[in-house]
Amino acid sequence: MPQLEQLNTYVSQIIWLTITFVGLYLFLRAVVIPRIATVLEERQQRISEDLDRAAKLKAESEELREAYEQALATARSDAQAKVREVSDAAREEAEKQSQALSSRIAGEIAEAEKRIGAAKTEALAGLKDVAAGLAQDVTQKLIGAKVDAKKAGAAVAAAAKERG
Repeated sequence: MPQLEQLNTYVSQIIWLTITFVGLYLFLRAVVIPRIATVLEERQQRISEDLDRAAKLKAESEELREAYEQALATARSDAQAKVREVSDAAREEAEKQSQALSSRIAGEIAEAEKRIGAAKTEALAGLKDVAAGLAQDVTQKLIGAKVDAKKAGAAVAAAAKERG
């Protein structure tokens, strides 16, 4: 049995073991390790490029965010200014309309007062005539005597002076 015969094959096994390890070492050093090193270098280079690109994109996004915030702040201030401007213009327009309406109403009130005054004087003038006519009719019915229109008007005027 060769497993038990260690003395005869021991030296040859060590030689073949050494040859195999040296061959494997040389193969790994010459072929495999350079390929692995190239793959690692390429990977490191790709990672570095990706990190650089990510840093650039981050910087661009920060710039865009700042520009967006600036534009938003500007738009807000512009909107507030426009709202204030429109509000002021509306207030001024309402004030003008209110003043115009007040002056128009004041004019209409003055005109109505004039018409009322004219109607009052007309009514009072007509009232004296009616009162004179009524006095004539009452005198004729009560006393049976006819009274002249001028005398009845004078009597009504005298009575009005005493009362008023």
